[in-house]
Amino acid sequence: MAPVQDPCKELQQEQHQFSHFEQPAQGVPVVYFSVAYLPVLKLQEDEEDRDTYIGFSQLYMSKDCCSEKEKDFDVHAEVSKDRWRLWVTCYAVHVLILQDLAAFLAVLAGTREADGSPSPNDSSTLYVLPSGFVESSCRSRIFWMKLNKLFLQGKFFQLEIYDPYAGPILLDEKLASRCGYVLSEDVWGNPVFRASVLGCHVANEADELFMLTVNIKVSSFSSMRAAVTYTYPMYCSYPSWASREIVCEENYMESEAHTGKIDSIASTLGTGDPAFSGVQAAWKREPVLLKPITWFFIPLVSVKTDVPAVSNDYTVAWMSALPEIQNVAYQQWQLMFVSPSGRKRVTVSDAVKLGYSFNNTLSRVYLRAPYHSNESDISVVSGVNMNMVTSTSMYRQRWLLLLIDTTVSCPVDGIGFTDTTLTWTMPRVIPTLVVQESTFLSKSIVMGVDDQVIVNPEEKNYLLKHNETHIRITIPIGAEEGRLKSSISGGVYGVIYSIDLFLEHTWTDAAWQHTKYTVIKSITTPFMPQMPTVINNTVPEERLFNVAFGHFLHDVSLVAIAIGNVPFTPREAQHHGFRVYETLFSNRTKGFILEVSFDDPYVLKEYVNRNETKYTLLVNYTLSVGPEMTLYYHSTEVECVIADIELPEAVGYCDEENLYLTLPTFGLHQYWELYLGNTLLNRHIALTNGYLAAINSTHLILQIPLFAVGVIYEEVSFQKIKARFEVALRKVRTMETLQMFSVSCSFNSSEFINAKKIQFLMSFPYAQFEGDHIIYENEISYEKETLPGQSIPTITRDPDYRLTVLCYYQAKETLVLGAFIGDPVTSPPFGSGTMGPRSNTADGSFMEFYEPSMAIFKQSVEPVFLEVELKDESPNIELYLENCWVTRSLDFSSTPKWNITVDGQVVLNDQCTRQQSPNFF
Repeated sequence: MAPVQDPCKELQQEQHQFSHFEQPAQGVPVVYFSVAYLPVLKLQEDEEDRDTYIGFSQLYMSKDCCSEKEKDFDVHAEVSKDRWRLWVTCYAVHVLILQDLAAFLAVLAGTREADGSPSPNDSSTLYVLPSGFVESSCRSRIFWMKLNKLFLQGKFFQLEIYDPYAGPILLDEKLASRCGYVLSEDVWGNPVFRASVLGCHVANEADELFMLTVNIKVSSFSSMRAAVTYTYPMYCSYPSWASREIVCEENYMESEAHTGKIDSIASTLGTGDPAFSGVQAAWKREPVLLKPITWFFIPLVSVKTDVPAVSNDYTVAWMSALPEIQNVAYQQWQLMFVSPSGRKRVTVSDAVKLGYSFNNTLSRVYLRAPYHSNESDISVVSGVNMNMVTSTSMYRQRWLLLLIDTTVSCPVDGIGFTDTTLTWTMPRVIPTLVVQESTFLSKSIVMGVDDQVIVNPEEKNYLLKHNETHIRITIPIGAEEGRLKSSISGGVYGVIYSIDLFLEHTWTDAAWQHTKYTVIKSITTPFMPQMPTVINNTVPEERLFNVAFGHFLHDVSLVAIAIGNVPFTPREAQHHGFRVYETLFSNRTKGFILEVSFDDPYVLKEYVNRNETKYTLLVNYTLSVGPEMTLYYHSTEVECVIADIELPEAVGYCDEENLYLTLPTFGLHQYWELYLGNTLLNRHIALTNGYLAAINSTHLILQIPLFAVGVIYEEVSFQKIKARFEVALRKVRTMETLQMFSVSCSFNSSEFINAKKIQFLMSFPYAQFEGDHIIYENEISYEKETLPGQSIPTITRDPDYRLTVLCYYQAKETLVLGAFIGDPVTSPPFGSGTMGPRSNTADGSFMEFYEPSMAIFKQSVEPVFLEVELKDESPNIELYLENCWVTRSLDFSSTPKWNITVDGQVVLNDQCTRQQSPNFF
C-alpha cells in the first residue's frame, strides 16, 4: 500500500475525535514503544461501547508533522486495573483502549490481524507470558533476555525475531552472527538471548531509544507443530554513546562510531555546496538505508594528488589505502579488507555474502564481523591471541570522500587455570585500535558477571588488576556467581566450573575522544578430577557400620546401593533395615551416609587372631551425576575388627577307670577344631579309639578310658599309674594352635591286677645287638616283706623273685614299598601347594640305594632298611603306608602275599615270619 500523501493533515482532521480521552496520569507506569518501524495507527471508534480497535495502514508519520514543542514522537501504553491504554503524542493525544494485551501484542508481532483473526503468515497460537518465564534487561548497549528452563522441561523452543516489514524471522546461527544476536545458555542451563541495539531488526529512535520484539515458540514436538507463541518486546535506552564502541561477543565482533564530524564537513563546504546538499538529502531519507558518514575525511580538490589531511592520526595502513581511493565508486559504500593475503575491496552487498554486516543509523556507523573469517588475521598482543579484521570503509560523494577505520580486534584466548582459580588476561593497549600509543590514557576498567556490574570485586574475592601491559581478572573456582557442575570423564568423577564474565575498558587517545571496549566471555574450566572419599565413622561398641561417601555437589543423587553384591534402591535399603540419608559438609558439598548392623546377614564375618572377628562391609554405589544424569559407579570395602569372641575353657576330671574333658561347644567347628596330636578329633576317630562323646546344646563331654589310644602315661608303678590326656584347640582355617586342653589323673595300680590276669606296662632302658637281632631287656623283681602284725619272725630259703624280660627283633628286613602319585593337575582338597612323596630302600648303611621298583631278595630273618619322605611341612598332612606286602616270587602280583602294614604302620605278623623260604619285598 502506498503511504498517505499528507499525514499531518489527516492527523489534524482526526484530532477532535479523541479529545475527550485523558492523558496518562502522573506516576502511572509507562512502557515506551519505538515508532521507527511501527505502522501508524488509524483509530476506529465503536459508538456502542466506545471501545476502540486497532486499524493499521501504511501511513508514515514523520517528525515534520509534529510541532516544535512536541518533538517526542512516542507511543505509550498505560497499565490500568483491567484495561490497557495506548496513545500517540503528536499534535493530539490518541487513546486506544484494549480489552486484552495479548491482542495488541499479536498485532504488533504479526500473528494477528487488526480484527483479531489469525495472520495468514503464522499458524501458532499467541498466549500471555507465564509469570517468571522471561527476564530481560538492558545492559549498556545490549539487550539481555533469559528464559526460565523450568518452563521448558521436556519441550522444544525456537526464537523468532520480528521484522516490521518481513514479519517473524527464525533465528539461526548464520542470522545471529550477521545481525548481532547471541543465543546460548547461562551457567545454570537457562537459555539466554542477547542482541546489540544496532542489530538488524532493532527499532531505533534517534539512537537513544531501541525496541526489539521476539517471538518465543514452545512446542512438545521437535517439529514445532502445535506451538504456543509468546511475544515479548524489549526496550533499551542508551543515550550516552562513546565516540567509538567495540563489542566482542561470543559469535561476532562489532565496531561502530559516532558521526558527529559531519557538521565540520558541512561548515567547510557550506550548506549551498552541491556535495553537502546531496549528503543532507541522503541523510534525511526515510526509511534509512546507507548514508555517508565519516570518522576521518579527505576533501578532494580537483585531481591533485597532494591531499591535505584534516587529521594527522592516519597510519601507514591508511596511507596504503590511498591508491585504492581512485577506484571508489560514486555514491556507493565499499569496504577494503587488509590481511596477510593482500587487499580486497568489496561492495557492501558482497560483504554481506561474506558474513559481514555494515550499516549506519542517524549518527552512528558500524561494521559487524564474524570470528575467523577469510579476511581476518590472528596477531599476538602481550601474549594474547587477538582475532583482527583490518578494514576501511569508503564513500565518495562528488567532492567529498569519506574514509572510516572500521578495524576491530578481539581476544580469542588469554584464559588460564590452576587448581583453585581461573584467570582472564587481556592486553591493556591494542595497537591496531590505538594509533598513537603515547596519547593512550585508560579512563576506567569495569568487570561484571552476567549482566551485572561488580562494583567492589574484592568483596567477592575477585581480583581485578592491571598494569602497563595487561588487564587480569582472577576468579576463585567455586565463586557463587558461577556454577560448579559435576561431570564424568573416563569413568572418573570430577567437576567443571563455568562463569559468564564481561569487561568494559574505556580509554582516550589522540584519534578518538572516547573508546568503550566491551568483551563478553563465557569461561569454563577443563575437567577437574575429584576423587570421592569414604569416611569410616564406625563405632565398634555400637556394632554398627557408619560410612560417609562424599564430597559431591548438589547435582549428584544416589540411584542404587549394593551391599554384599545385593543391589537395593534407596527405598528398598530403608525397608531392609539399612539407614541411607544425605548429609551436608562445611564446604557446601554433600555426602551419603550408610548405616548397617554388624549382625546383618549381608555383612561378611571372619574369625581372626585369638578372639577377634573381622566384619567386612562391601558397598557398591551407583550415582546419577550432573544435569546429564550420567551414571557413576564406586566400590568400597569397610572393615572393623573387634574382640567379641571368648575362647573356650575346658574342665577335666577322672573316675576309677576314665579321664574326662568337658568344654563349651560355642564356635566349635565354626572357628576352631579339636586335634589329638596331628589328627582331627572327629566322631570316627573317637569311636575308633574307644572314646565316648556326649554333646548337648552348650557343652561337649569326652570320656577317655585309661588304656585308650592317645593316653600319655607319665608314671607307672605298682602303687599308681599317672596318666594324661590332652587335645589341641586349633583354628579351622590356619591350623594355628590356640590352646591345649589337658586332664591328668593318678590311678591305683592294684585296681588293674587280679589273680587271673596281670596287666602291666614296661619300658626298656637299653638294647643290644646279637647277630641279626636287636634285644631289648628289662627285669621284673619282687621283694618279700614280712606282713605287719606277725610277732614271730619267719626264716625262709626262698630268694627274692626276679624275672628277666627279653624282646628279640630282626635287625634287618627287606621291604618293597610302592608309592603311587595322583594326577598333579588335581588341586588338593585343602590348602595349597604340591605333595611329593619319595621312597628308597637301602642297605644297612643307608649309603647306597636300590633302583626304584626293584624286587629285593631277602631271607625272612634279614632286615630291610626303608626310607619314606613326604615333602610337605603342613601340620595337617600325615603319611600312611599302604600296599606293602611280602611274596615268594619276583612277580609282584603272585600269590600268596602277606601285607606288612596295618593302619599305616609296618607290622610283621606271625604268618609272615614263619615262612622259611626266601621272600621278596
